Amino acid sequence: MIEGTFRSKDRGAVVTLNIRMAWPVMIFCFCFIAFTSWGATHGNAVLFGMALFMYFMASICFAIEVRIAMKRLLDLLRSSNTR
Repeated sequence: MIEGTFRSKDRGAVVTLNIRMAWPVMIFCFCFIAFTSWGATHGNAVLFGMALFMYFMASICFAIEVRIAMKRLLDLLRSSNTR
């Protein structure tokens, strides 16, 4: 989910963006990590490893998607100057 605002400034514009995961994805990740962490507190180290793996996979995939979206948005904003 990408939300943002545009402001004019001197000879250009300032773009402020807020990027977040979609709610269903956030809820799924939270529930999965909470469940596996709860299981890890009851002596199952494999579940703790699964929770860490899920956290890092979600973080890494989100960072990759943010970079892709930022590149597309920058290309889109720059192309409007050439028309």
